[in-house]
Amino acid sequence: MKSFSFFQDGVVLHHSNGLSQTIYFNANSGKLYWRYKIDTITNVQHPCIYLGKDARGRDYVIHNHYHYGSAFVDTWHGFSQGQTVYDNYLPSCKNPPLTIIQNALNQVILKKRYDVLSYNCQTTVNLACNNDPKSQSVDTWMPVLVAGMGVLVIGGILAMFNE
Repeated sequence: MKSFSFFQDGVVLHHSNGLSQTIYFNANSGKLYWRYKIDTITNVQHPCIYLGKDARGRDYVIHNHYHYGSAFVDTWHGFSQGQTVYDNYLPSCKNPPLTIIQNALNQVILKKRYDVLSYNCQTTVNLACNNDPKSQSVDTWMPVLVAGMGVLVIGGILAMFNE
């Protein structure tokens, strides 16, 4: 996607190949949803921002996924991956729904590379919702990883002195 333009009831996505796609807003547009990340043991929540429906009735979301390399517009089906999808990813958002959508679409255009620590799925949603590049999972797991590394380093040093 290279640009977008809002109209009263939705948004037109202008793609790099010259084609355009119209997405119509509804009561869920700008809401945050999530599913569990697949193939993890940590129950990481993978969030998205609901965009709307096309003329055929297909639902679209915006999310960031390592497999695609950056934030992008996807179908609900593509996002869900056959998993249960839950609502209310965050307790509240600073920005109203249209601003959330605009912020998320701007991230799609920027094509910033996915980074598990600094720009992941949760960061994308938090930036759109609260203008805050935060990842709840990184905030939760980073201290655990640092502590674990510390234990390994100290254990290695002690092992050297015990030889």
